[in-house]
Amino acid sequence: MDVRNYFDFIDENTIKMKGHCLGIEHVLDDYLQGADIGHIRKRYPNLTLDEIHAAILYFLANKEEMTAYLQRVKERDLEVWRDRQREPDPFLIGFRELLENRSKTFDMKHPPVEP
Repeated sequence: MDVRNYFDFIDENTIKMKGHCLGIEHVLDDYLQGADIGHIRKRYPNLTLDEIHAAILYFLANKEEMTAYLQRVKERDLEVWRDRQREPDPFLIGFRELLENRSKTFDMKHPPVEP
């Protein structure tokens, strides 16, 4: 079987694990940081061992192309992060404020116990 059948090649910056929303880069980042198959399986329990092995095998068989792909994805993600820092999402700002207010309310209802 061709390991490419385990992936959806969306465009030059997006390779998804077939049937999942997870990009191949997540599995490969863990692998390249020294994680073993068991660790990757625990981190992504919805992936089968075959899918994890396919991602690693595809990387090893296409190392130059996949190294360039991983670099493009990192650059894209960094640019998205920078954009979000320049123009934060109003929903996230409101959500953070809500959490902060709830935390303050909880602290007022439950003052610390003095020893």
